[in-house]
Amino acid sequence: MKEGVIGYIPTASKQEACSLASSLLEKKLIACANILEGVSMYNWQDKPKREDECLLLVKTSHEQYDQMCEAVKSLHSYDLACIIKIPVQMDDQYFAWLEKQVK
Repeated sequence: MKEGVIGYIPTASKQEACSLASSLLEKKLIACANILEGVSMYNWQDKPKREDECLLLVKTSHEQYDQMCEAVKSLHSYDLACIIKIPVQMDDQYFAWLEKQVK
């Protein structure tokens, strides 16, 4: 098993998630993206919020993670983009494919 990274990135809409994913794929900063539609509940400026959001999950390498974050920050519609790094163990064959996609 090899260690890769999943990036957890909430977005305002499915359109934004698709746009971000397309840009990151084109720049070879990620190997794959999944988009999940749902609801987010949080406190913002001391007030509870409930918003429709899409969760963008991206798979990448540790080496590409920082560049991927910078690209997301430059394109994201939120003032404060949530970008969470989740280290994960990947099957050797999947990881080999991932590495080819992001180099």
